[in-house]
Amino acid sequence: MLVYLLSNSINCKSYVGQTSRNDLAKRWDRNFTKPKNPHFAAAVKKYGPETFTRQVLGHCSTRQGADNLECLWIAVLRSHDPRYGYNIQLGGRQAAHTAESRHKLS
Repeated sequence: MLVYLLSNSINCKSYVGQTSRNDLAKRWDRNFTKPKNPHFAAAVKKYGPETFTRQVLGHCSTRQGADNLECLWIAVLRSHDPRYGYNIQLGGRQAAHTAESRHKLS
């Protein structure tokens, strides 16, 4: 597991995420082809992927460790605040939606 930072070099906003892959390049490619975060997707569309730098913030051997590290970095960088970043939530494992909640959301 690793926790990573994507930084916009134009407006200095950041996105903190985590992946179970040890290859950030594959995760990087996925962020631009199937972004789950609409704020981040809009920023990539507006500024272009070349304006973002990527950095590994840390490696963890467990999901819980990655959740904790992700939450820590989101808080430190304040990337959940729209003035500073693109994170929508405070990080960590998010509860999966039930079929009913997915239906309501759609």
